[in-house]
Amino acid sequence: MRSFEDRIDALQRRVSIETDPQRISGMLSEIKRYEEDKSILKQYSKNDQVVENGKVIKFQSEVVPPLSDSHQQIIRPLIRLQDKNIILTRINPGIRDTSVFVRLRPAWEELRNYLTARGRKRFEVYVCTMAERDYALEMWRLLDPDSNLITSRELLDRIVCVKSGSRKSLINVFQDGICHPKMALVIDDRLKVWDDKDRPRVHVVPAFAPYYAPQAEASNSIPILCVARNVACNVRGGFYK
Repeated sequence: MRSFEDRIDALQRRVSIETDPQRISGMLSEIKRYEEDKSILKQYSKNDQVVENGKVIKFQSEVVPPLSDSHQQIIRPLIRLQDKNIILTRINPGIRDTSVFVRLRPAWEELRNYLTARGRKRFEVYVCTMAERDYALEMWRLLDPDSNLITSRELLDRIVCVKSGSRKSLINVFQDGICHPKMALVIDDRLKVWDDKDRPRVHVVPAFAPYYAPQAEASNSIPILCVARNVACNVRGGFYK
């Protein structure tokens, strides 16, 4: 919730000093989109339900199995708005302030299906993120609900969380020794967060900006994540020539 409020406040400050009518209009539209999603998150956070087109949608409990002997089973209250690619979840089910609004990027399923290749993985998948660990684990669970890309047994080792201000490094990602950094393909929306020596491996995709440019994904003849899929296909093909 705080993230929405901070972004709305920042935009309102920019509107107050902007003189260009077109830019003002764009920022007001962006604020409206933030406000709409903030309202959805607020309903979920307070009542475990949302009202969508006059219909009350209540949460469904989802069981998250323990990832190791030291972890406990978690039952999370989720709401999935499939037609909008929106998921509402709670990182700590007992603390409502940890409620999270998730918008899935278009074409994620196409990229995931390519990587799994009908049950045969084309790549070994790792995640390197600056997010907190519990948040990162839940986001990945939503992206890979059937554990086709990373098995539950591998998950704790393959979700690599980097402290804010530090750089991401393939050496740290591949601590299990399965893959050499020179055989890696990295997909990220930022290049500078990676060690200099790893940057040649990074394919930079435009950041997902559903509030600033909601039509950007649809306006491309090929969705951004499908472009990433094609890059992965070309890189993989290069290894087996």
